[in-house]
Amino acid sequence: MSADVEISVIIPIFNAERYLGKCLDFIINQLLKI
Repeated sequence: MSADVEISVIIPIFNAERYLGKCLDFIINQLLKI
């Protein structure tokens, strides 16, 4: 049985914009096994 999974990610950020790109890259490159 296969199911589509959707995940929402909320990233609170204040005065740390320089880290946002790396943070998003890290999240996108994660492998999720369910």
